[in-house]
Amino acid sequence: MERTVYSKYSNERAKRFCIRTDIVMDDAGEKKVYKHALTPEARTHIAQIVTFCQRLNEAYKDSAISFCPCAPEAEQPEPTYVTFPFLAGESLQDELKRAVEAKDDRRIEHILSEYIRRISENGGELPFVVTDEFEMVFGPLTKEAGEIFAKAGKYAKVSAQISDIDMILSNLFTQEEETDTADAKWQVIDYEWTFDFPIPKGFLIYRGLYFAYYQVLYHTDWSLKRLLAMAGITDEETMLYQRMEEHFQKYMGTGALPVRNMQRALGTRIVTLEELLRGSDEEKASGDVRIPEAEWLRVRKIRYQIDRAEYQDGSHICSGWAFATTWDGRHLPVDIQVTNQAGKPIAAEISRRERRDVVDVLRIRQVTDPLWGFDCVWIAPPEAEWKIHFSLGKKECAYQSRKRQ
Repeated sequence: MERTVYSKYSNERAKRFCIRTDIVMDDAGEKKVYKHALTPEARTHIAQIVTFCQRLNEAYKDSAISFCPCAPEAEQPEPTYVTFPFLAGESLQDELKRAVEAKDDRRIEHILSEYIRRISENGGELPFVVTDEFEMVFGPLTKEAGEIFAKAGKYAKVSAQISDIDMILSNLFTQEEETDTADAKWQVIDYEWTFDFPIPKGFLIYRGLYFAYYQVLYHTDWSLKRLLAMAGITDEETMLYQRMEEHFQKYMGTGALPVRNMQRALGTRIVTLEELLRGSDEEKASGDVRIPEAEWLRVRKIRYQIDRAEYQDGSHICSGWAFATTWDGRHLPVDIQVTNQAGKPIAAEISRRERRDVVDVLRIRQVTDPLWGFDCVWIAPPEAEWKIHFSLGKKECAYQSRKRQ
């Protein structure tokens, strides 16, 4: 007898991609994983997983990367589910989190460098060419985009024989103590988003580093730009990969607002018991920073920098730092507001963090609490124009989004 101990619905997609992932346990305590088609249209998507498993393992057979085996529903030409063994190891993302907690920058860099090396060197090597299938999933490439790819590094010009674009750290597992040594075996647990047309290896690396930053490193001194620079990915190349990701999200076709984005859309603040107990500290973490009027009326100047502005997973994301300088020499956090093209406020999820690196670079003295870093996330169409306003007292400045082509 099997019982379900975990279930995840991925039903906020186009019907042909709607699936459910279950972890089940039998009476002996053994676990395994099922992926079920939730709609008749999704059966083709489920059936392709079996084919892709075989082809990926063939492409990576001479490397230390393998793909978790799967089996289809017995004797079905188009199965309603596939089965995987349950891996009890840990992911590279877990390893990265431990390195962050230990503040071990050398280990962080080593893990990421090994990740970049393996993704770039393995899986075979085909020249990247634009196909009709590529443009259907990732959007058409303009003449300007083609010129950027032509000038970009090697990773933008080559493709694996078959590409799993979701080969991110959370999907890479190992059962060895040293997860990032040259001969440590990595096993990919989820390869649902695999395509058999050429895709730049640089895009696979970009996604892996992006999620490593956004899921683990966002509150550290490691910027996304620094991570991408480790792989030789330029700002122009990054822009192209961002556009590819936007088109991929459209290709998946949500058709509805994901539950994970409800809070952003409604603009409501969730107050947990921990927040109530922590008080002012949690106000800082939530972005709800209040400066007494007497402290901010005489503001001399507002300074800011946008470190990244991109569109991911149905949301706009803008990060950077901003602070106000008063006439009496203090440096204070600012109020932040996002508006649309018409100047109307947009409900945004804003989080704050200290930026002592900015203090050091600008050589600012006598700052005890530089709560200048910010992350703004809000829901709007990818082509929508917006502004972020930084203000304090009677001073205000704004960052205008670039018009998307």
